[in-house]
Amino acid sequence: MTVIAGPTVLLNERDFNEDNPIVLYKSAVALGFVAADSETTFNPASNLANNSTDEFWQSASTSEQLVTVSILTGELVDTVGIARHNFGSARVAISVEGNVGAGYSQLTEPIILKDDAPALFRITCDAYTGIRLRLTPAGTAPRMAVLFVGKHLKLQRRVYVGHTPITLARQRKFVPGRSENGNFLGRVMVGSGTASSISLANLEPGWYRDKMEPFLRDADAWFFAWRPQGYPREIGYVWLTSDPMPKNTGNNGTMSVELAFAGITS
Repeated sequence: MTVIAGPTVLLNERDFNEDNPIVLYKSAVALGFVAADSETTFNPASNLANNSTDEFWQSASTSEQLVTVSILTGELVDTVGIARHNFGSARVAISVEGNVGAGYSQLTEPIILKDDAPALFRITCDAYTGIRLRLTPAGTAPRMAVLFVGKHLKLQRRVYVGHTPITLARQRKFVPGRSENGNFLGRVMVGSGTASSISLANLEPGWYRDKMEPFLRDADAWFFAWRPQGYPREIGYVWLTSDPMPKNTGNNGTMSVELAFAGITS
């Protein structure tokens, strides 16, 4: 048995494995506690202290550099999330380093991402005093709009049939062109985005109130990986499009809930 958040909530270990969906919604990145070796005047590192994808940090250098998050609360950290970056297209090698009080050490090997999609880095869970990204550009200055540092929440139930992964859930609006005699002349895209949903059922009542309810109450935007081991690149930076309404669906108090969300995947 696994104890989740106290002795009153007991769950079978079979409820959780590496393919349970994970969300990263709490972040230790705060104004005044994030800094970069280089930044432009109008795009400072302080822009990383909010969850907007429009305000971003822009480096003024193409040399190796660090983006550092200081953590003063002693909270546990096991995941770093990034979104709206150019690390893939600009060939910026990235690695994660952590400090538990004795200086920084490397937590992940340097990697060049395949694209500019949202990415999650899983690290050893610990009470870090600081997390930093070491960036090695290949001639183009790096930039990034979203940086989360925190402890992810693993959802109790896995997602199987009926789910559309956010990376495949395109919602595009087109204006088609046709000639007077009915020939197709092409189409113009006037809007695009991604949107999906997940349905979770048979959630333990204690787990839902202790874990799921704080997430749904406090989350503004978050990183979502629907099957981290099987499809590690199918990650979105998403936000709810409606308030979830959980239902009591079992005589033993088990709960079900559906989350509808939109987001970015590139």
